[in-house]
Amino acid sequence: MPGRYGNAGVAAAPVHDLSTPLMRSLFIILGCLSLVAWFLWYQFIASMACAFGSVSGNCTTPAPWELNSEDLQFMVLIPGAITLAFFVIAFFAKSSKKNDR
Repeated sequence: MPGRYGNAGVAAAPVHDLSTPLMRSLFIILGCLSLVAWFLWYQFIASMACAFGSVSGNCTTPAPWELNSEDLQFMVLIPGAITLAFFVIAFFAKSSKKNDR
């Protein structure tokens, strides 16, 4: 029976167009929000390390290039890659001339 278990009579899912200005602005907003979240995350983690690791009480936030490999990965590289991905998607989501209506 061809229609019983197959896709007969079922409409295909709509394909979302990433080239609309709304999608581009959405990815730019997400990129900006992730950039702010990245900065706040970095400051929070660095302040927690100072709070629990500094006996003398004077502690400064280390620069990203002063971090060791583990801290650099989860405090700089991974959040930076997520932020960069949003901006790259926003760049490639720009509408082309032939798709403008």
